[in-house]
Amino acid sequence: MIRPVFLVLFVLSLMGCVGHAPVVKTPPAPEPEVLEPLTVAPESGSFEAKVLEKDPAGCTWVESEGTVVTSPREAPYQAEAAAIQEALKDGLGRSSVVIHNLADGRYAAINGSEVYYGASLYKMSILLEVFKQADAGELDLSEVVTLEEEYAENDIETLELLGLEAGDTLTIGDAVKAMIIVSDTSTAVLLQDTVGGRNADDTLRELGIEDTSFNNRALPATAADMAVLLEAVASGKGVSEGSRLRMLQLLLQEGYKDGVEGGVPEGTAVAHKTGSYNDATHDVALVWGPAGPYVISVMTDQANNWPL
Repeated sequence: MIRPVFLVLFVLSLMGCVGHAPVVKTPPAPEPEVLEPLTVAPESGSFEAKVLEKDPAGCTWVESEGTVVTSPREAPYQAEAAAIQEALKDGLGRSSVVIHNLADGRYAAINGSEVYYGASLYKMSILLEVFKQADAGELDLSEVVTLEEEYAENDIETLELLGLEAGDTLTIGDAVKAMIIVSDTSTAVLLQDTVGGRNADDTLRELGIEDTSFNNRALPATAADMAVLLEAVASGKGVSEGSRLRMLQLLLQEGYKDGVEGGVPEGTAVAHKTGSYNDATHDVALVWGPAGPYVISVMTDQANNWPL
């Protein structure tokens, strides 16, 4: 029997997208599968549970036939680069920032090719690989898997929150939710073994990502590469439209709110993945802003430097 899995769904306040660039109207996209309610373990107490009933299709930028537009990166814009430099001038250690407006191509980067320990950013790579294999018929999201002891040993104090322990069973789909929404590492390692870490890295190479590799414990990553990876997720590279929307649904519900989401106006839609460790504070986000959707990738070599 499958033990009930208690997953946390953090509140996402979507008051509609904030100021979009004009888009060409197209027939509505297919309805994605609505995420099942995720309930909080009673003993954890402090989280409000809510189902994300509205998919992010209303925030999508499209052209004919529903294709997602990602404008080519233009030459760096001096104003944006200067703003980044000003924000970083008093910072400690190393920091990197990449921004790319997907509507008009504006792009700026500071230290975009600097290599950092990627921490939990690797989970976004596994997310894309899971849905890529699911669409190819190589993986069934309803398949039941066991959280063996070797996976539970990677716990970062989220298994108790999820109501899971070594030996429990859950579906691959629920493992993906746990990996993204609460950034659980035990289920992430399980999924990495399920899809094959080498396969996930091969997908990165297909996207033109060369300096980032997640098939080893060093987890080297750059802000520029992570921006490319999030753009691939946002545009659904190699996956179906339904899978693209579901990946965005999950990233919209990422539970850590102190990074990019903490710095934008309330009600702004932000789909993102954070990563942090003793030498890492990262956030890679897709933000629906007044001038169109943009990606912002921020990486530092410091611990818990969310104010930056």
